[in-house]
Amino acid sequence: MRMRIIGLWEVAAAIAVSAQTGPVTRIGGQVSTVLGRLALSPQYQIVAVEERSATHVYRVMNLGALPVRLQVRPIEWTLDEHDQMVERPSSDDGIAQWIVVSPTVLEIPPGESRAVRFALRPPSPPASGEHLAGLALRQQAEGIASTNSEGFAIQTEVEIRTAIYVTAGEVRRTGKIVAFDLKPDRLRVRVENTGTAHVRFEGHYQIWAADSYPGLESAIERRGNDREPIATGPLLPAPVLAGRSRWLDHPLSGSPLAPGRYTVVAHGTLGEERLQVAQTLEVAAPP
Repeated sequence: MRMRIIGLWEVAAAIAVSAQTGPVTRIGGQVSTVLGRLALSPQYQIVAVEERSATHVYRVMNLGALPVRLQVRPIEWTLDEHDQMVERPSSDDGIAQWIVVSPTVLEIPPGESRAVRFALRPPSPPASGEHLAGLALRQQAEGIASTNSEGFAIQTEVEIRTAIYVTAGEVRRTGKIVAFDLKPDRLRVRVENTGTAHVRFEGHYQIWAADSYPGLESAIERRGNDREPIATGPLLPAPVLAGRSRWLDHPLSGSPLAPGRYTVVAHGTLGEERLQVAQTLEVAAPP
């Protein structure tokens, strides 16, 4: 029996053969996420359709002890209702059909890396805005990975999908925070995209006891050593596509928040804009 395991790269949580997200590593100075025994850098690319003469590069590293063989193909994709990256059928106006990939088959010895190059060659300019494309790199299993409880051999394969955001003409990367949701063990931030291309909130959050909150400017600049936030952390830089909104989920480390009033601060860059937002919320006592 063969079981196919798909790794959803960049937009959603990675799923490895062991069903666990791999650690973060660096290849050539660029951050990369490890999926199974493979690492890919960069995690995604933004390409202007006007750059017809440009060649773009992904680098794939084999972190395992055995050689791997990967088949590479362009794809179109979208986000489903759970904000997971899903491949969609090719369309007549899709940008993926104009992506030229070289090579289409990769052989990578253990401990080494190989480059995958691609270029965009549309015969005419596409409509203005952002178009979603990507590459799928499918690894065939070297052999039988495991045996299930009924004694059937299970052979696994992994497919990595990486996003390519293709822009045509001028695009706007704008958005806003529309809601916070605070629970004892997590903070959720809902981001709405008001522009014509995907946005990411790159910044940090703080959670203050409401009666100790020093004000937005003081909280961000961290003035006054006598008052400190209860929790801080980076905001999840997940993409929010044009015309959509999504919840960004941030589990809180440390002890759960006690029932009471808290002020949440989020500050950083959302697309092309600097944002500083604060809201006071109530954490209810458990029923």
